[in-house]
Amino acid sequence: MTDPKPKGKKTDVFLWWALGIALAAFGLRLSLINFQIHSHPDEPIVAALMERSVNQDILTANWAGFDQPWSRPTYQFSPYTLVQSATARLVYWLISMPTSPDGYILLARLCSCVWGALAVLLVFFLGRACFSPPAALWGEAILATCFLQVQDSIYARVDSFLCLLVLVSLVLAIRAAKRPGCYSWLVATSLSVGVTVAANYNAIPV
Repeated sequence: MTDPKPKGKKTDVFLWWALGIALAAFGLRLSLINFQIHSHPDEPIVAALMERSVNQDILTANWAGFDQPWSRPTYQFSPYTLVQSATARLVYWLISMPTSPDGYILLARLCSCVWGALAVLLVFFLGRACFSPPAALWGEAILATCFLQVQDSIYARVDSFLCLLVLVSLVLAIRAAKRPGCYSWLVATSLSVGVTVAANYNAIPV
């Protein structure tokens, strides 16, 4: 008679599938970013702010100081612009790139792919918390192949970042609702909602 195998932690097959779908979503979006530069008016603005952050060591979302028609004082807290600028500084510190406005646009598009893929993964965690793992995978797969979300995830714009923040807020809200006595989740949800609205006021109805 052989000894029974020790009981270990069961492999979360659904989680592995969710990671695979998110990775596939990232690959899909990444394969689509190499299109015409400056195809959207927001992209040169994001690239200019990122380049200024690297070259002048200025981390701000203010549009003032550029010789461009869109340049004007904007006293705002823009999480998207600040994150993109900080990412550009980190990437430049690591590999001394990018070195041109077009390169900064491509970097911002790459970041959009990352935000979009992370949003896809968060749908799984949200669906699993609200429904079931199979339903969560279906929801994740739907967002992974959603035309609008794919399109928003290949431009150097705020949209995919906003989608990620909305889903972060929803996941935290579910956690807070399931733990009514734990105020830390409520505080985290409130902070997340605040950052989301600061990123784009269009998130207010959500």
